[in-house]
Amino acid sequence: MGTSLEEVTANLRDLVVDFLEHEGKTRPEWAGVLETDLTYAVEYDLTTFFDVFSAIKINATTDASGINQSLMRQYATGKKRPSERQAKRIEVAVRELGERLQRVSVA
Repeated sequence: MGTSLEEVTANLRDLVVDFLEHEGKTRPEWAGVLETDLTYAVEYDLTTFFDVFSAIKINATTDASGINQSLMRQYATGKKRPSERQAKRIEVAVRELGERLQRVSVA
């Protein structure tokens, strides 16, 4: 838990270090593993995604992904969960939006 991604990551790292120092010592599959050997991947559910990245509007994501606006709002509020395929479509749309933003020049 935490109030920011940095705090959550720090807390997770602390838990992993504690595990490696205690329970991990008795498990052969963890022998020799250091916390620095591990990498962490962050995944957002859509409710959290639209909260954290509030500058990205639902309408822009619906247009880019081709997903119905009403359905996207249900995903964003947590009333429905997207299938893996739908989530991938949304992720692709957000990444494409990010790539377009990277090419922007403002005069």
